[in-house]
Amino acid sequence: MKLYKDIKFKQVDKMIDKSFQADSVFLHHTGFMYGIGTSIDSEAGIKRILQLKSRTSADGFVVLVSDIQDIIEVVDEIDSRTIRLMEQYLPGNVTFVLKCSDPRFSKVAQQGTVAFRVPQNPVLCYFIDQIGSPIISSSVNRVGLSPATDLKVITKDYDDWFDFGFTTSKPFQIADDQPSTIIKISEGIECLREASVPFYEIKQGYEKSLILFVCTGNVCRSPIAEYLLKKKIKELNLPFRSASAGVLQDGMIISANSSVLLLEAGIDASNHLSRKLTEEMIRDSWLILSMEEKHKEFFAKNYPQYGRKVSTLLEFCGGGGDIEDPYQESIEKYKIAFKIIEENIDCLIEILKEEVKIDD
Repeated sequence: MKLYKDIKFKQVDKMIDKSFQADSVFLHHTGFMYGIGTSIDSEAGIKRILQLKSRTSADGFVVLVSDIQDIIEVVDEIDSRTIRLMEQYLPGNVTFVLKCSDPRFSKVAQQGTVAFRVPQNPVLCYFIDQIGSPIISSSVNRVGLSPATDLKVITKDYDDWFDFGFTTSKPFQIADDQPSTIIKISEGIECLREASVPFYEIKQGYEKSLILFVCTGNVCRSPIAEYLLKKKIKELNLPFRSASAGVLQDGMIISANSSVLLLEAGIDASNHLSRKLTEEMIRDSWLILSMEEKHKEFFAKNYPQYGRKVSTLLEFCGGGGDIEDPYQESIEKYKIAFKIIEENIDCLIEILKEEVKIDD
């Protein structure tokens, strides 16, 4: 096997020119596990993988695509709720089993459904995009054996399985032993395999998408946004949830001025305590709206894999700039921030209503 180690985006095209053929079988890393893959269009490649793994059927092989839109375009039907769930978890480690009668995927279809995922590894996504074909992906092992998760073991025991292989450096390769959670969505949502992502979390996101507001301390601005949106969601019976967090410590009470202004709007937030942002909160969110650009920069630096979810509140609603922090300022400063947040929550509600209207 020709192995390309720690490959960068700019090296992918050269690798394809040198090593990729229509029926190539190759080693790749999804971001969570090593896999054996070939083009979805290669009958010879799929047959070879079946023989290597001692399998009799390709039913249930996972299809990796480079973008969510590639899934939307080929499945038989899909609603906005499922799309939001994919936007929440993809790219990532959740596999979606959906109805698909497209003949291109018939070789891996199981009872009229196909398993799709957008891998976490952006270099692999770029590779898929450049070869112009989805790929099938399966763990590196024979039936009845545990998946090989160590590159040294793979190159020693499975080297002759592959025409070529490529690895990437961190943060694109997050782990070597985390299989995806597999869910099926048809009449409802069903868990076929629970693994790296808890099913209860996925189910909650499917039923009600979470919008997370983020500011610095989670005591002034983001609680205002959280509770204003929560009130609107309840009034309109929309399938969304609202929460907030900050980048500082847990357990701080809401600022007195924020509490007073919310109370004037008919909302009692006196029991609010600040929450420090965690990766679990980020993963659990469909949409993350920050109060300032610097909070977006925080995500870019610390959680780059979730950047697709993050926008400032003003940016998401068609504007720009920051909502200034009124912490330890006068009530007048709080009123200015409150008014800006309230206006943009109204805008956000209209966007969410359109989301729901798609399926009506």
